[in-house]
Amino acid sequence: EYEKLFFNEVNNKEKPFPFYDARYIFSENLKTLHYVDNIHYNDEAADALANYIVNIIVNK
Repeated sequence: EYEKLFFNEVNNKEKPFPFYDARYIFSENLKTLHYVDNIHYNDEAADALANYIVNIIVNK
Protein backbone atom coordinates (compact mmCIF):
# COMPACT_ATOMS: atom_id res chain seq x y z
CA GLU A 1 0.00 0.00 0.00
CA TYR A 2 2.82 2.43 0.83
CA GLU A 3 4.49 1.59 -2.47
CA LYS A 4 1.32 2.49 -4.38
CA LEU A 5 0.86 5.76 -2.51
CA PHE A 6 4.48 6.75 -3.00
CA PHE A 7 4.45 5.76 -6.67
CA ASN A 8 1.31 7.83 -7.29
CA GLU A 9 2.65 10.87 -5.44
CA VAL A 10 5.93 10.85 -7.37
CA ASN A 11 4.16 10.50 -10.69
CA ASN A 12 1.57 13.20 -9.94
CA LYS A 13 4.17 15.84 -9.15
CA GLU A 14 5.80 17.95 -11.82
CA LYS A 15 9.00 16.16 -12.72
CA PRO A 16 12.22 18.16 -12.82
CA PHE A 17 13.73 15.09 -14.51
CA PRO A 18 11.39 14.10 -17.35
CA PHE A 19 13.42 10.96 -18.09
CA TYR A 20 12.94 9.64 -14.57
CA ASP A 21 10.50 6.77 -14.02
CA ALA A 22 9.34 6.09 -10.45
CA ARG A 23 8.92 2.38 -11.22
CA TYR A 24 12.71 2.11 -11.30
CA ILE A 25 12.84 2.55 -7.51
CA PHE A 26 10.72 -0.50 -6.86
CA SER A 27 12.30 -2.77 -9.46
CA GLU A 28 15.83 -1.78 -8.44
CA ASN A 29 15.74 -2.14 -4.68
CA LEU A 30 12.74 -3.08 -2.56
CA LYS A 31 14.94 -3.17 0.54
CA THR A 32 14.80 0.61 0.87
CA LEU A 33 11.01 0.63 0.86
CA HIS A 34 10.77 -2.21 3.35
CA TYR A 35 13.17 -0.29 5.59
CA VAL A 36 11.00 2.81 5.36
CA ASP A 37 7.82 0.82 5.98
CA ASN A 38 9.25 -0.97 9.01
CA ILE A 39 10.19 2.20 10.85
CA HIS A 40 7.00 4.05 9.94
CA TYR A 41 8.38 6.90 7.86
CA ASN A 42 10.40 8.54 10.59
CA ASP A 43 13.02 11.18 9.76
CA GLU A 44 15.80 8.66 9.32
CA ALA A 45 13.72 6.65 6.88
CA ALA A 46 12.69 9.75 4.96
CA ASP A 47 16.34 10.78 4.60
CA ALA A 48 17.35 7.29 3.49
CA LEU A 49 14.63 7.15 0.85
CA ALA A 50 15.35 10.68 -0.38
CA ASN A 51 19.06 9.90 -0.73
CA TYR A 52 18.27 6.67 -2.56
CA ILE A 53 16.03 8.48 -5.05
CA VAL A 54 18.62 11.21 -5.65
CA ASN A 55 21.28 8.56 -6.28
CA ILE A 56 19.08 6.86 -8.87
CA ILE A 57 18.48 10.17 -10.66
CA VAL A 58 22.12 11.26 -10.54
CA ASN A 59 23.52 7.90 -11.61
CA LYS A 60 20.97 7.05 -14.30
